Amino acid sequence: MSDIAPISLFVYNRTWHTRQTVKVLLHNNLSKESIPIIFSDAPKTIKDEKSVNELRDYIHNITWFKSTRINKSDKNLD
Repeated sequence: MSDIAPISLFVYNRTWHTRQTVKVLLHNNLSKESIPIIFSDAPKTIKDEKSVNELRDYIHNITWFKSTRINKSDKNLD
């Protein structure tokens, strides 16, 4: 078996870009054995809340990897 490289994905409010990134990662032969760690920053402004929440909904529904670890920040880290 090959060594699995760690996958860290930092997301904020761009769901389309995140979907494209995940789509490419899934084309890797070892994706079913991988455990990506996704870091999601909290909204910086009220204006960003909707898009951040949409993205968080998406990442919570990613099921194609062995598992997925999600680290959500409760406050914006700038």
